[in-house]
Amino acid sequence: MNKGELEYAASDGDAKVFRAVSAGREIHQYEIDGPAYLGFPSSFDVYGDGSMVIALAGGHTTGSVVVFVTVPSGQRYAFIGDLTWQLEGVHRRIERPWLLRVLADSDAEQVRRGLLRASSLSHLMQIIPAHDRDAYDGIPALPGSFQR
Repeated sequence: MNKGELEYAASDGDAKVFRAVSAGREIHQYEIDGPAYLGFPSSFDVYGDGSMVIALAGGHTTGSVVVFVTVPSGQRYAFIGDLTWQLEGVHRRIERPWLLRVLADSDAEQVRRGLLRASSLSHLMQIIPAHDRDAYDGIPALPGSFQR
């Protein structure tokens, strides 16, 4: 997790979501201190080869990210988290409803900018919002023994 995400989790009074997703998992910290990447303000190249780049998106939470993955075939993916909840939001550049933005986002304007950036990349790669099961169609499964 990056510093912004850790701080966001720590500021959540009961941290239910963080506890639910992190229970029993080792949490690795990283710094998003690299250059801008595909319109996002800063990035972290996980392996140093561009195959997995984490870009700061902010807005939903202060440390929200987009994870860009390029597989050996050259196919590219952008896992955009909660910039929008449905793929339709990417294609039509539609934000989540107002009440959900107010309740769920730390900075709705930052989410809006991230959504527009992601939408502009949809002709270059497959965009995958976290909550749209259909958006995952066509992504190859990793072998069970895959390790990097």
